[in-house]
Amino acid sequence: MQSRTHTRINVMYEEWYPAGKKVIPFHFLNRYLNEEALAWWYLDDGHLKVVNGKMSKIILSKESFSADENVGLINLLYDKFRLHFVVDGQNRLILYDQFQIMYFLRLVSPWLQDSMSRKAAVELPLRPIAKPTTVYLPSSVQLTKPTVEINDKLTRLHSFLYPDEKIVCHHTLFNLLRQSTVEEKRLLLIRS
Repeated sequence: MQSRTHTRINVMYEEWYPAGKKVIPFHFLNRYLNEEALAWWYLDDGHLKVVNGKMSKIILSKESFSADENVGLINLLYDKFRLHFVVDGQNRLILYDQFQIMYFLRLVSPWLQDSMSRKAAVELPLRPIAKPTTVYLPSSVQLTKPTVEINDKLTRLHSFLYPDEKIVCHHTLFNLLRQSTVEEKRLLLIRS
């Protein structure tokens, strides 16, 4: 059996195998890697590991690439999609964080094929909500409608700190808050 040929396949071969050995053409990926291409990559070389009904990790098998190439892929995935992949002991790209796993699956879901339903998001069981936490604010912060005002500040927080960057998930927002200094947080409350 022989498949049909096309000139675009030759162009792709020259991008991925410039000297007869497979390499990652980062200039090409930087231009063309989008959500759909990410979905096809996941459908071909990816795996969703589910343990006891819980999504525990996303695996993208790329063990044939060098460690440097995988680091380059990790950086590219972070820059393009804000995904925090790491390399495991088998030189595969792994996504462990639950919010990131759900975000990744939301990105690729429009292109998942019915025959690949094992790679789709698993419906998570409802868990009990944590007990309420008491937050004590300094007397200089006056709130007349606490819930409304706090929610309003949270929705504007990321765009206030980083006006040129889009938020991709709440996990990213809370990481940014953790990395901010106390003075930055105080100024943010005063300005907003």
